[in-house]
Amino acid sequence: MYTQNKCFEVIVNGRVQGVGFRPFIYNLANKLQMKGFVTNNALGVQIVVCATADALTDFVTQIQAQKPAAAQIVAVSVREMEHAAEFEGFSIKPTQTTPNINLPLTPDFAQCAQCAAQMLDPHDRRYFYPFTCCTQCGTRYAITEKYPFERENTSLATFKMCATCQTEYDSPEDVRFHAQTNSCPDCGIKFWLTDNFGKILTQENQEVFGQAAKALSEGKILAVKNTSGYLLLCDATSVQAVQQLRERKRRPTKPLAVLFPDLAQLRQHVYLSEKAAAHIGSAEAPIVVAEVKNKGAIALQEVAPNMDTLGCMLPYSGILKLLATQLNRPLVATSGNLHGSPVCADAPEAFEKLSGIADLFIHHDLPVRHSQDDSVIRFTPKYDIKLVYRRARGLAPSNYFEPTQNKVDNTKILCLGSDLKSSVSLQPNSHSYTSEYLGDLGNYETFQRFEATLSSYAETFSLKPDVIVHDLHPLYQSRQAIEPLQQRFPAARLHAVQHHEAHFAAILGEKNSWENKVLGVIWDGTGYGTDAAIWGGEFFLYEKRKISRAAHLNYFIWILGDKMAKNPKISAYAILGDALGQENFEANEQRIYARQREQKAVQTSSVGRLFDAAAYVLGFERTVFFEGEAAMYVEQLAKMCGTDAKNVYLDSEDFLSGEKLLANMRTALGHGASRAEVAAGFHWSLAKMIQKVAVQQGATHIAFSGGVFQNAYLVDCIAQKMNDLTLSWHEHLPANDENISYGQLKHYQYILQ
Repeated sequence: MYTQNKCFEVIVNGRVQGVGFRPFIYNLANKLQMKGFVTNNALGVQIVVCATADALTDFVTQIQAQKPAAAQIVAVSVREMEHAAEFEGFSIKPTQTTPNINLPLTPDFAQCAQCAAQMLDPHDRRYFYPFTCCTQCGTRYAITEKYPFERENTSLATFKMCATCQTEYDSPEDVRFHAQTNSCPDCGIKFWLTDNFGKILTQENQEVFGQAAKALSEGKILAVKNTSGYLLLCDATSVQAVQQLRERKRRPTKPLAVLFPDLAQLRQHVYLSEKAAAHIGSAEAPIVVAEVKNKGAIALQEVAPNMDTLGCMLPYSGILKLLATQLNRPLVATSGNLHGSPVCADAPEAFEKLSGIADLFIHHDLPVRHSQDDSVIRFTPKYDIKLVYRRARGLAPSNYFEPTQNKVDNTKILCLGSDLKSSVSLQPNSHSYTSEYLGDLGNYETFQRFEATLSSYAETFSLKPDVIVHDLHPLYQSRQAIEPLQQRFPAARLHAVQHHEAHFAAILGEKNSWENKVLGVIWDGTGYGTDAAIWGGEFFLYEKRKISRAAHLNYFIWILGDKMAKNPKISAYAILGDALGQENFEANEQRIYARQREQKAVQTSSVGRLFDAAAYVLGFERTVFFEGEAAMYVEQLAKMCGTDAKNVYLDSEDFLSGEKLLANMRTALGHGASRAEVAAGFHWSLAKMIQKVAVQQGATHIAFSGGVFQNAYLVDCIAQKMNDLTLSWHEHLPANDENISYGQLKHYQYILQ
């Protein structure tokens, strides 16, 4: 036996489960000739060692310096144990089971280069086995059923490792030492290819991917069960294939993402900054929206109609790598769902919903417990500012950007978020969690997923919330969850948070700006205001844990409810009235809109609708097919002028007037200015509006949130015009309504209390 005078317990907290942390500790401890053990527990990783104080310090220092690439250490705590223990060596102990989980949840990781090379090596036993992975890569959150992260707590539990895989798992020198997702063709996941009637065409891996690649090259559409749900793929170089996918999926104009076989081929088609390249090739492997360099062979107009940007991705899973390698050309890769519905997770659901879209299906028998969309990010062209468009696979659900010491107290909080671009946030312990993008709760299946996510988190964390936070809007779909939650948790208190204050709290929380005086610019489409108006062009002041509304875009009439967001002409008339000209309307339209404008039943300050109106003034005269389409049109026009066109159309006195802004734009167009010049001037006018309010309020720190700030051109304009001020942008959460649930959480913790 080995005895030391002192024994220490070291708790490592953060993303330390499912990332090879225990085998790393095992090998490091043996290298340093330390005795003790390492195990997973409900707090993270527990290490018990007997050592001198100097040796312990060296051990902890090396843990932090040499941690596995996928690990993120949030905190390390050390305490001397009361009684010295005796150990013969250093070992990995089985996970301690406890109902109270207090650790971050590990997201899915992209397949690493070493595992990909093995999968593509004809002489390797894992040749053409897509689930080849190690401690540093592979699916995690998508297959997790409960925590801590162990094989028996995932949907891989029923796949017993073969003798060879078990030997790898048990060998300290192997990259798969204690890899919980270790498997191979002999003991692992099975694949099969079917037609859209369910007839099995082949069950042999090489043939599955070979035949699928051949079908894609012939213009067929493929539904493939990826690591976190189904994707729809087609040949991005085929005009006919892309058009067919759009028709079958009923997605007429919304841009589609493109999967490139490798970074070299991707760089041939788009401009990619070093920051963007680092993200697209990272373990998170998001879709990155990039400026088009060269159309090349891609059917660009069909893939991204009237756009000069492209959503790009690299094959992050073995499944996508095999298809990309076989075909060696760009593929459209879009979510495997019907419009507005969650991503399909299993074969029966995929056949039911996608058989009218896909010609062929690749299925596998590993259950997906958390189906997710791909995350989407962008970097602005001039200042390389990171914008998150969607937070899902690889990024959700743990909020690693938030230090655990920011937790205000032990109150357990559950936040229901918004209706559009829904997410759920909670604080059940010393960590906060924001779910992956869920979708629009107006869709029944999405609402079911929302309820299932609430139940899943409540079960995972044994959560009995003290507080349930919801949006102020009385008709939000998310409020339908309140009554069942109250029946389940009768002691929970309810709190309502105004939509735009939640946005503001989200950026304050992300940047940890609670000790500063901050001007919040919160611009989006809709949000129920405290005066019963529809807000969306808000300026708030935050100081000493209080938020006040400092200014807003001048109110205009809200016409025909949700129809206004679908028809830019309605927004233009709401702001400009009869000055827009009767020639733009049918007689019945004119009567309906005029009556609504006269009644002034509901008013709005929405910058989202101001963008719609500007789009109409600039020539976008049809209804929109997807949210934000009209605003994207205005941004696209403006980009033609670069960021040097600085015409400003604000009224010098009434600079918060959308009516005068649009009227001045129309005058400029009448005097011969191009649509591109006026679109650029519209963006510069909004930047100038923010600058004027900042001067008026004496603000030197400005924080931005709301869907309008997913406009990369506008963000660059603001950054250029106000480069002498402190500007805070979302980097980890989307600026859109996905951040509302997190903002509700922070608002309760720092504003309501």
